[in-house]
Amino acid sequence: MVKHTFAGELRKHLMGTLIYRSLTTKHPAYEHEDEVRLIIAGTPDKLLKYVKTRLRGSEMVPYIPLPWPVRKPENVAKIVIGPAAPLDAERTLKKFLTTLGMKFDNITRSDIPYRAL
Repeated sequence: MVKHTFAGELRKHLMGTLIYRSLTTKHPAYEHEDEVRLIIAGTPDKLLKYVKTRLRGSEMVPYIPLPWPVRKPENVAKIVIGPAAPLDAERTLKKFLTTLGMKFDNITRSDIPYRAL
């Protein structure tokens, strides 16, 4: 017999709402991105063994690595460089992709105003 608790039912409802909103809500300035979003649901104790960290500036950023054959050009539709990237980011990125054996020309720069957090 499955035991249903108020807290458990509330958690399920809130998670469902949160996941739906995360997948469907986006600031209008980013609508053109037509991105794919991935949500990984689970409790911290179950996910912790999969979490890695990396350094972004002076900030530790958690992530869960996933296999994705990104080095196949047909798997990438477009690369959009953020508005705060260095001026030579396009050239540098193309050079980097060349070292990976990729020729990819659909690289643009976002014209969305940058706002530092």
